[in-house]
Amino acid sequence: MGDELGLLNDHSYLAVRKATPQLAAYNPTQIIDSSTAGVFAFTRRGDYRDVTVLCNFTGQPQLVDIDAGQSTDLLTGDIDRGMVTSLPYGCLWLRV
Repeated sequence: MGDELGLLNDHSYLAVRKATPQLAAYNPTQIIDSSTAGVFAFTRRGDYRDVTVLCNFTGQPQLVDIDAGQSTDLLTGDIDRGMVTSLPYGCLWLRV
């Protein structure tokens, strides 16, 4: 398993990653229960806000309750309120 977004030759996420210090490996990571089979979730702590990452390892869209109130998808700019849909084999970076 490698950099799946890079496999699509879509490098637009790199600017977002660079501008999101919470995604750096040195930040504390907390594995969280997504309560959804096939979805791996973790939160990285930051100075002022956390980022929650959801990785869907299934071939079906998955509805996930992140139980964090309002969140912003850092890759699309969409604002979600509690429930988010992760696309098949997709990944969400949510500022909560």
